[in-house]
Amino acid sequence: MPLLDRFSVVNDLFALVQAGRAKASSFLSVLANLQNEEEYIVWQCLAGGIEDIANVLNYVDGPVAKRFNSFVISTMAGLGRRIGWDCHDGEDSQRGILRAVVHGRLMRAGNDETIEKAMSLFSDYVHSKRPLHPDLRLCIFTSAVRNGGESAFTQLQQIYESVGFPEVERNCMTALSQTQDPALLQRLFKYAIQDGKCRPQDHMLLFYGASVSRVGQEFLWQYMKENMGYLAEKFGGVGSSLFQVCLSVSKIQKMEF
Repeated sequence: MPLLDRFSVVNDLFALVQAGRAKASSFLSVLANLQNEEEYIVWQCLAGGIEDIANVLNYVDGPVAKRFNSFVISTMAGLGRRIGWDCHDGEDSQRGILRAVVHGRLMRAGNDETIEKAMSLFSDYVHSKRPLHPDLRLCIFTSAVRNGGESAFTQLQQIYESVGFPEVERNCMTALSQTQDPALLQRLFKYAIQDGKCRPQDHMLLFYGASVSRVGQEFLWQYMKENMGYLAEKFGGVGSSLFQVCLSVSKIQKMEF
């Protein structure tokens, strides 16, 4: 089947799932049969569907969510091994982005092999200062923050303060906001917004990063309720585009499609 047709099947099928016109199991059947797929555009669409299903399951059924994550790992682990972590000169630019999508999804599903490798790369970066490949940097930072506790969080915060490169700073802020510790999220938002350590145009990265997990979504809802007046004043009113973006992201909580 041509690439465009494969993409269209996946994209249209999940749209039907979201509309209630098709069962999620149909999408999962397609996912299981695309284990050998290696095109980024197809996996981007698959990963989006996986993310939405995982988000719903995290709210309604813990045991089923674990089974779903195991299914995702069994489906994607082989691809993760095939594409590896090393970026090569002259390869298609989408190959590097595919690595980030696949390893990021495996990390969120709790794949030990992926997490261990990402943590190893993060540790090497902290101690050697050797730059990480831009395509994988956010994935590695995020894995460290989600799985490395307060120690990794503090290390990445120090990188943010000292790196002096806006692209890396944005990756740091997005990754830091994906911590699974509400206390660290509270500390981060005070540091970034109230203390002014994050550029105003990058505030939305905080809200986006936190919105990808249940812990972050619940924190965002509480944070917006408690700080609505302050944020409206800081962003120039509730009608400002930045305030509206942050507000919309803070409301991403799904118990159904």
